[in-house]
Amino acid sequence: MKRNANFGWYGRIVLVAAAFSLIINGALAQNYCVRAGATGTGAGLDWVNAFPTLPATLVRGATYFVADGSYPNYDFNDPVSGSTVITIRKATESNHGTQTGWNSTYGDGQAVFNSTWTVTTSNWIFDGQVRNESNWFDGASYGFKIAHNNQDVQVRMHDDLADNVQFRYIMLEATTAPLPSVTINRYGMYINDFDWSGLFTGHVIHRCLFMNGNVPIFARTSDGTVVEHSAFADTESNDANHGEAISAYFGNHNFIFRHNKFRSIVGTAVLAYQGNGWQVYGNVMWDHWTGDGVIAAFSGSATANNNTFHHNTIIGGRGYNSGLYYAAGSTGNTAYNNLWINNAGPNSVDGTRNYNGYSEANAHGEANAQINIPTTIFMDYANADFRLRSATSPGLALGAPYATDVNGIARGSDGNIDRGAYEFGGVVDTTPPVITSVAVSSITSVSAVVGWLTQEPSTSVVEYGTTTSYGSTANNLSLVTNRAITLGSLTPSTLYNFRVRSADAAGNVATSSNFTFTTGLADTNAPTVSLTSPANGLTVSNFVTLSATASDNVGVVGVRFFVEGIEVNDDTLSPYSFGFDTALRTNGNYKIYSQARDAAGNIKWSGTNNIIINNPLGALPVSAVNWTFSESSGTVTRDGDLNIPLTFRNGASWTSGRAGSDSAMLLDGINGRADATNNAAYDYDGNTMTVSAWVKLDNLNDWQQIISKVTDVGTFAPPYFCWHLFAGTVSTTQWRPQFQLANTTQTGVNISSTVVVNYGEWVHLVGVYDGAAVRIYVNGLEQGNAPQTGNILRAPQPIYIGAHGLPGEFAKGAIDDVRIFTTALNASQIQMLYSGGSTVPRPTPPSNLRVASASFN
Repeated sequence: MKRNANFGWYGRIVLVAAAFSLIINGALAQNYCVRAGATGTGAGLDWVNAFPTLPATLVRGATYFVADGSYPNYDFNDPVSGSTVITIRKATESNHGTQTGWNSTYGDGQAVFNSTWTVTTSNWIFDGQVRNESNWFDGASYGFKIAHNNQDVQVRMHDDLADNVQFRYIMLEATTAPLPSVTINRYGMYINDFDWSGLFTGHVIHRCLFMNGNVPIFARTSDGTVVEHSAFADTESNDANHGEAISAYFGNHNFIFRHNKFRSIVGTAVLAYQGNGWQVYGNVMWDHWTGDGVIAAFSGSATANNNTFHHNTIIGGRGYNSGLYYAAGSTGNTAYNNLWINNAGPNSVDGTRNYNGYSEANAHGEANAQINIPTTIFMDYANADFRLRSATSPGLALGAPYATDVNGIARGSDGNIDRGAYEFGGVVDTTPPVITSVAVSSITSVSAVVGWLTQEPSTSVVEYGTTTSYGSTANNLSLVTNRAITLGSLTPSTLYNFRVRSADAAGNVATSSNFTFTTGLADTNAPTVSLTSPANGLTVSNFVTLSATASDNVGVVGVRFFVEGIEVNDDTLSPYSFGFDTALRTNGNYKIYSQARDAAGNIKWSGTNNIIINNPLGALPVSAVNWTFSESSGTVTRDGDLNIPLTFRNGASWTSGRAGSDSAMLLDGINGRADATNNAAYDYDGNTMTVSAWVKLDNLNDWQQIISKVTDVGTFAPPYFCWHLFAGTVSTTQWRPQFQLANTTQTGVNISSTVVVNYGEWVHLVGVYDGAAVRIYVNGLEQGNAPQTGNILRAPQPIYIGAHGLPGEFAKGAIDDVRIFTTALNASQIQMLYSGGSTVPRPTPPSNLRVASASFN
């Protein structure tokens, strides 16, 4: 700090008074340094002698600068001293306390806490200092990150004395493991006074990112909490763990949610709360899946009064309701100047509402609604840039605190108050981006890397060829200003011309000058590769690491690993390795080897190692439903635990079961079938499942449905099935087992067995979806797989045995022992299922289990 030469008596008095104030409040404010791996004295007074982690006792009034690195969990429980604050701040190049021992590499990354923060006293500031303001969902850009890999929370405040706490520039990331079917605490921030005897006050959450989990913020008995300029993304939900961006029941009042972004929130609502005086404004919510509305304000008989919902943008909701829902009897709730665009569920709004905009032709009874709004009103709808390209119809002037949008633009500065989270600036962008610093690097005989800068976010292409007519293009669609593209499959020793073309969000296009480069000589030297683990002849189980070493005269671009001739991984970064889950394979002998390749396409194979997979056969998980067909008479068979009836139709009858089974269902191939009405046990939209059955079919020279969860009854319209196990005819003597599953985007993936089955023979079939692939097993062995991701398509329709939902494609033959699991069985478990293994006992289902309803077109 520079000393002011003219600093007079008044300034000196102010300094003395400030210092005296610090002294009487405890001690002079002190900066401490914290750096993972520090090896000095550990006194924390400079970066050479930094604390290796936060010390057990912290000093009130001090600031603790934390460098990049990995840190353990911490309990922030130091006693309160008046209103004196303790600050935990990420060290950056521009703000890191003392300069002694400082190295810029200490502050150019992220400080990661790998377990929970617990805060039980008041007056704290947690400040990560930095993030990527052009992409709030860039988790790596936040100064602090709290990531918990278990079923737990990132920040816990469980005492109502934890008041006046600020969280700034922090990423809170929950595990991405699928939610279990039992209740857990997969929360980002948990604010709960266990005896509900007092109120939390003075909480501020500013420019934070909450990723994954089911409830990013779980709050009880809080008052006046402010959540602003933060991002929430990719929550999960199931019957045991309802999802919301915030769950704030039991007396949470006067919350302010302003200028936040909510992406892919799945569950009851985006904001679910009980309370009065909430202000929700200037937020953007898109790609949500909500059952009760983006706002669900209710709890038993309680009301939610005097809440505001203004200037929000709600887009692309895929759930049952994208409107607002307040408890019956609630009063004083208002909703003005919002945009509801392309939501699958109804946009109906509770409370007093007007001046809202809709993509529908429905004004919902509003005198000043704007309807039929197209997505072209946004700058870039496809890439979630929901700034306005043009003005909306005039909205209602609301004044403070609604007078500015998320970017600080004053409402009505161009003479028109716009609807939605963003205010139209009033100036049309006609200036193309400026392309600078075009360069080419990493030139080989067959590839080169082109890099460039633009002065504003844009999408770009590189046009290249052996002449300036440019025969090829390479696309870069990310809206960033610094990027590179690899041009591949080039000809060795050849002069190439290229140029860059960039378009900004307004559609303005800039084109660079022409540039040239010459590729190198052809590379004919193959790389070398050696498979280093597991060793030849080794017996393995569970997870093992496949490892290889490789080298090349120019450079190795990747090493592929193979198991029994099938590629299981392609690693492009040294050291080359892959975590191989042997539990997904049947026990037995396997050949493993690897292949290295260089940029010129030269390849080299390693030697082959023979390994033995030997995993114990564990107990099967609980099945959602199991129809054993053991009744032998009547027209109904029932699941043994949940008593779910499967009803025989149109003459479906009984016959002898497979070996060891007393009876099975007999189908005539004409119109006989069985069906079970929709039930929560299998009305399921998670990202894992298993379905199995014993089957003996006769020839019909046509498709035959074995087990199917249909999307509609009586129409048989696309996408036809949520999932189904079925048979395709091969010849008059053989058929091929198949399994198909669709995800929530209605993308279906079908896998056919590599082996066929003789008509008239009993066969055990299993279809599996594990979140990464669909698989089919025949008599205990995997016989095919194909990639698939996402949650399973869900429809409130019956289960059909021996037919589809028209119904049609009837099966002819016998079906026995049908089971459905909501988990993905591994190979060892499927072997046990095939050999007759039993499941563990199933618990009694909760009394409130229900089937959600939906409509599918």
